[in-house]
Amino acid sequence: MGQFGPKFRARKRNLFLILSLFFLILCTALLVLTIIYSKGADIEVRSSHHDIHVTNYYVMKNPQEEKESIYSKTIAHLKHVHIRFLALDFDFTIINEHTGGRWKGHASELAIHVRPIFRELLEVAMTNDFYVAVVTFSSQERLISEVMTLTFPGAEREIPIYGGMDKPKKGKQSHLELATRDFELQNNEQISKESTVLIDDDERNVLIARKNGYKAVLFQPDYPLQLLHELALLN
Repeated sequence: MGQFGPKFRARKRNLFLILSLFFLILCTALLVLTIIYSKGADIEVRSSHHDIHVTNYYVMKNPQEEKESIYSKTIAHLKHVHIRFLALDFDFTIINEHTGGRWKGHASELAIHVRPIFRELLEVAMTNDFYVAVVTFSSQERLISEVMTLTFPGAEREIPIYGGMDKPKKGKQSHLELATRDFELQNNEQISKESTVLIDDDERNVLIARKNGYKAVLFQPDYPLQLLHELALLN
């Protein structure tokens, strides 16, 4: 009877209860974690001036869908306020390098420096029939054109490059006027200053453009996603 007596049976019963309790706690914890990860957490950053929602999801959500939604909403807002033409600086804006107009390498080596925000934003913009052009003081127009072609191989129309021209003190006025004229002639459509927005990391160029009636946004290289907020404030 020794090992199968009442004391043995009591120990066996207590061990069973402890294991059952441990298993119940483990299942509860797993259930809670499953609910948290499946539900996700939405963080909306809203501005009183616009309707753009920047959403951050757990990995269980589809980050690609959310990324596309942010850029689509930005372009939808620009369309709503009748903006049709995006004119972008190249050095330190579209790319995270400043070539100084003296890039010695291949276009493919420079293309890897194109910022993700512009890969996404311009893709959506061109899909929505926006006019897009590069306006730069660099005289390496052919190189820049190759970079843009490598970046957007599926674009229906080539992104024109307007380089050189004005001295910095005159801003990007000649670039904007020439690009506007070309788009109007090619598409038989009027493009006003109010429907144009310059995106540039040089504050002088932005201020000159605004002074001459264009919409313009200062791009901040250290905070690239801030651009989406600034574009959402345009009216």
